[in-house]
Amino acid sequence: MSTLNKLIVFFFIIFVFVPKGYSQNADPAIGILMSPSSLSKDASGILTVTVGNYGNATIVSNSLRVTISVGANAEILGIAAGSDIRWSQFNLTIGSANTIQLTNTDGGFGSFDLKDIFLTVRGNAVSSADNILGNIVYIAGSNPLLCEGCASPPLNTSQGNASNSNDNSQTSVAVSCYKPAEPEKVNCWDTFVFNTNTCAWDNIGVQATQPEKVNCWDNFVFNTNTCAWDNTGVQAVKPEKVNCWDNFVFNTNTCAWDNMGVQATQPEKVNCWDNFVFNRNTCAWDNMGVQASKPAKVNCWDTFVFNTNTCAWDNTGVQAVKPEKVNCWDTFVFNTNTCAWDNIGVQATQPEKVNCWDNFVFNTNTCAWDNMGVQAVKPAKVNCWDNFVFNRNTCAWDNTGVQATQPE
Repeated sequence: MSTLNKLIVFFFIIFVFVPKGYSQNADPAIGILMSPSSLSKDASGILTVTVGNYGNATIVSNSLRVTISVGANAEILGIAAGSDIRWSQFNLTIGSANTIQLTNTDGGFGSFDLKDIFLTVRGNAVSSADNILGNIVYIAGSNPLLCEGCASPPLNTSQGNASNSNDNSQTSVAVSCYKPAEPEKVNCWDTFVFNTNTCAWDNIGVQATQPEKVNCWDNFVFNTNTCAWDNTGVQAVKPEKVNCWDNFVFNTNTCAWDNMGVQATQPEKVNCWDNFVFNRNTCAWDNMGVQASKPAKVNCWDTFVFNTNTCAWDNTGVQAVKPEKVNCWDTFVFNTNTCAWDNIGVQATQPEKVNCWDNFVFNTNTCAWDNMGVQAVKPAKVNCWDNFVFNRNTCAWDNTGVQATQPE
C-alpha cells in the first residue's frame, strides 16, 4: 500500500471509528503525494491526487472542484493516463507555479469512494523542496441533480461536509540538476559554463566584436584559428608619377589616391618673342624665345626700332633728303661718314682782269662769270692833231696828240 493510501486509511479510521457524533453525511476529501519527491531539472514526475467522498452519503456529479497549485520550481503539464475518468480539466494556467482546476463532470461519488488523478509535473527550476498544495470544495451554486424536477434545486454544499480537515492537502518537490557532458565547441570563442539555475551549459563566449575601421582600407576577416579579427586590408599603393607635376594625396573618403598636382599654367607672353616650352626636368615653363637680333646698319641712316606687333626690327631711318640748290654751283654729294649731304660745288673763281675794263659779273643762269666790261670807245678827233692812245693804267684814252707848234 502506498504512503498516501496508508494516510487515507488512517484518516478514514479516525473519522469513521472515533466516536464524535458522526452523522450520515458526505465528506469531500483530498490527499496528494509527489513521486519522486525530487526531480532533475526538465524531468517529469507524477503527482498522485487521491480524491473522492469520505462520507457515508453520496456526492452527485458536477458538484466538486479540485485545485492543485505547484511552487515556482515546477509546472503542471496536464492529466496523465490512468486517472479517474470522472474528473475533467476545467482550467490550466501556463508556466512555473501554475494551477490546474478539475471538476467531476463525468460522475458522482458513492460512500467512501476514493480514486486517483495522476498529474504530470515537470521540474522547471533548480531548488530545494517547494510546496504543492491541493484543495477540494463544492462548486458554488445549485445542482439540478440533487432534486430531479425541482423548481429550485438545492445548493451543492447541501450534500454536506462531515469534516473540513481533509479538504486540503500538501506535498513538495525538489528540483536538482543533472549535469550533462560539456558541449563540444562549435566556434573558437565558445566558453561553456554550467548554469545551476537552468541546469544547462550556458555558452558565455561571444565572438570578438569586429573592430571599428581606423583606416578606410581596413578589411577585417575573422580568423577561426587565432579566434581574432585579422585586418587583411591594405592601403592602395601610391601611384607612380607620370607627369612631373603629379602630387598624389590619399583621400580617406574615397579611399583612393587623388592627384592634386596640376601642370603649371603657361605664362602669359610679356614680349612678342616669348616662346614657352614646358621643361619636364625642372617642371617649369622655359622661355625659349629670344628677341631677334638688331640688324647691322647697311646705311648710315639706318635706325632700327623693334616693332612689338610684328615682332621684327623696323628700319625707321631714311636718307636725308638731298638739299635743294641755292646756288647754281651747288653740287651735293652724300657723305656716308657724316651721313649728310656735302655741298662740294663752289662758285667759279672770278677771272683775273686781262683788260682794265674787264668787269666780271656772275651769271646765275649760266653759272659763269660774264665780262660785262668794255673798252671805252675811242674818242672822235676834234682836232687834227688829236692822237688818242689807250692808257691801260687809267683805262682811258689819252690824247697824246698835240698841235704842232706854230712855226716860228
